[in-house]
Amino acid sequence: MKLADTTDGVPMADRSPTPKEIERFRLLLSVFRDGSGMESGFGSTLPGWRDFEDAVDAFFGVSTPIDKDIFDVAVPYDRQGKEVMFGVSCKMKKDLDRAYKSHEPGNVDNYGRVFMELANPAEALRNEFLKRGFTLDNYHDHLDKAGEAAIDLIRGWHNDASIENGGNFALDKSCYLSLLWGEHDGEMAYRLYGFEFNLPDPTSLDWISPSDYDLIKGCEDDGGVVFSIHPTSGGQIKYYPNVEEADWMSDEFTLAPIDEEIHTELEAKAEAYFDEHWTYTFKQ
Repeated sequence: MKLADTTDGVPMADRSPTPKEIERFRLLLSVFRDGSGMESGFGSTLPGWRDFEDAVDAFFGVSTPIDKDIFDVAVPYDRQGKEVMFGVSCKMKKDLDRAYKSHEPGNVDNYGRVFMELANPAEALRNEFLKRGFTLDNYHDHLDKAGEAAIDLIRGWHNDASIENGGNFALDKSCYLSLLWGEHDGEMAYRLYGFEFNLPDPTSLDWISPSDYDLIKGCEDDGGVVFSIHPTSGGQIKYYPNVEEADWMSDEFTLAPIDEEIHTELEAKAEAYFDEHWTYTFKQ
């Protein structure tokens, strides 16, 4: 979806980010070229998953505790005069090329989708299997139930955090934010994708698995994999929404160059590094 150039409401919660807001985020992310980034390449450091979360924190002007809830970033939100929270679940993967390729029915490479690792709830998944009458030793005999158990486990955590169930988060305002990256034309390129915080119904999928491998796949009719689960390998649960289902996506961008290192807070760094360009992103 094309980014909406509007100032109504809160970005990501109420509307798509504007081009200026995307530029502000790009500048925040670019700070991690100064030697502080988790990744390396092209003669500098590059942002990693923790840096991505820090950049989203700084974008919203918040500081989410390390021992966070189900969301990586928690943002105060005024709902009819009452302060609640909306959450941003940040996912990052060096997988941009895969998202660009078209999916063809039966193609096992799962092109045209965005990778997100949801959780690694090994013990909780084992207990959920037991509650439903099977175990890690025989889940291959109960694939539909096993797939549904894994996704229902995640959805249950989401529901517990919702304001409707006594939690702090407005789930209808919350989102998944995926940052995909990859090398394009000799530079590292990035693209943001925003998805609603609502997982597909697991009962609508076809659950399959090779009987000799630790893997369950929830597939759509065309063979596209929506979920993959590794019950005995840390309980990994991965989600692959279709690119076309994104609420919004940015244009592809590269990081801004940095001339010198400045050691201070992230937002202050962005302002110091980029000066007038940074100020411009706040103008209406």
